[in-house]
Amino acid sequence: MNREQIEETVLDILKEQLGYHEDINLDTKLRNDAGYDSLDMIDVCMKIEFKFSICIKDDELLSGKFNNFTAFDVVDYVEKRLNNS
Repeated sequence: MNREQIEETVLDILKEQLGYHEDINLDTKLRNDAGYDSLDMIDVCMKIEFKFSICIKDDELLSGKFNNFTAFDVVDYVEKRLNNS
C-alpha cells in the first residue's frame, strides 16, 4: 500500500468517526480541532488495526501518545508500522 492509499484510508476512518460532519485534512489536530475524546481515539485505533492488519500497542494508546496527533501523524504512524511488519 502506498502513502496516498494510506492517507485516503486514514482520512476516511477519521471522517467516519465524526459522521462526516467535519472537514478533516492532514493538518487537523484530532483532539483540539476535531474534538476527539479518548473513546474516539480508541475506536479509531481499533478501526486502523483492523483495516491495516497492524497492532497498536496498549502502552502506546494508553500513554496518550495519540492525543496530540494530527491526521498526518496518524498516516506516518501507520506507514511506519506497515513498513516494519
